[in-house]
Amino acid sequence: MASGYFVGKITDCNTANPIRGANVTILGTSALFTTGRNGGYCIELPPCGASSSGCPGYTIRVRAPGYTRKDTPDKHIRSGQIEPVDICLKPV
Repeated sequence: MASGYFVGKITDCNTANPIRGANVTILGTSALFTTGRNGGYCIELPPCGASSSGCPGYTIRVRAPGYTRKDTPDKHIRSGQIEPVDICLKPV
């Protein structure tokens, strides 16, 4: 079964500027991506979701210095799918 991908951009909720150095993780996996200058990320994962037996969905966790942590639960992905998930963080 082919992998799927979560892709997106991590930004500041107040300014919409990209956040460099944000850590994007998928809870329950070893997946980790640190954003670059443009705040972008791409994480490859096995399919999970409504069509994948026994898998309720992934939770995307984002942390960055000077910002509150944000969890985005119940994100589903199908085989071969590219799922866009943009996330903004609030400054502390």
